[in-house]
Formats: sequence, structure tokens, C-alpha cells
Amino acid sequence: MTVPIRLALVGAGAMSRHHARVIADSARARLDVVIDPQVDHAEALASTIGCSFARGLDAAKKCDAVVVASSTSSHVDVALELLAARRPLLIEKPLAADVDGVKRII
Repeated sequence: MTVPIRLALVGAGAMSRHHARVIADSARARLDVVIDPQVDHAEALASTIGCSFARGLDAAKKCDAVVVASSTSSHVDVALELLAARRPLLIEKPLAADVDGVKRII
């Protein structure tokens, strides 16, 4: 029996709800925490999945990997903080709002 990958989900909007459902249906992954600056949105999504919620990215740093499905304007800052913490990321498209943001991430 393999241990599921512990995932954090950054964002609590429409795409995040999709990612949360897919993760919840997987035997290989477990959603540990939903993170959103609007904590009431994070709490609402987390309650449908049965995981914890948080406002800040520190909670993501305890997970094996992170799905970034927040607003595009936040992708660069979120990615840079989590990459500095050596977390593997899946970033929802677009990667960044502009080429300079993409270059900063890669």
C-alpha cells in the first residue's frame, strides 16, 4: 500500500473546486489544506472535502506538493515563496500574467 501524496491547494475559486474534486477522488493523493486569503472561502471549500484551511502559505510548506489555482495575478508571488521552500508545484494556467512573471518563476 502506498502512502498518498499530501497536497495543498492555493485558491478557493472555481478552478480550485475542480482540483479539489479530482484530488478527493484519487487514491494516490490527499488534500490536506485549502489556502486562500479570504479565509471564509477556504473554509467553505475545505468543509466540502473534509480537510483543513488556512489564510497563509506556511500551511502549504508542510505538504508534499502544492496546486496553485489562485488568481493569475498572485501566481508569481505564491510560486516564488513555495519554490524557496522547495515545494513541487502545479500552477494553473496561465503561469503568470506576463513574460517577466514567467521568467521569474522559471
